[in-house]
Amino acid sequence: MADDLRETLLAYFAIVPSACADMAASDLGLGKREVQNMLHKMDDDGDLLMRNSWYRLSERAKQYGK
Repeated sequence: MADDLRETLLAYFAIVPSACADMAASDLGLGKREVQNMLHKMDDDGDLLMRNSWYRLSERAKQYGK
């Protein structure tokens, strides 16, 4: 399930340039806590970059088509 959520969020951020956890959860019809936890993990892993609670794909994720 976590891998599915990661892939869903990567696809989401490939379309939506920047979003906060609330927006992503609402747009995807998912729970805010679940999305927020995964966004934090993806930030730690280098797939996303967070600034002022807004997330976007990292250049590494874009380059490697994650």
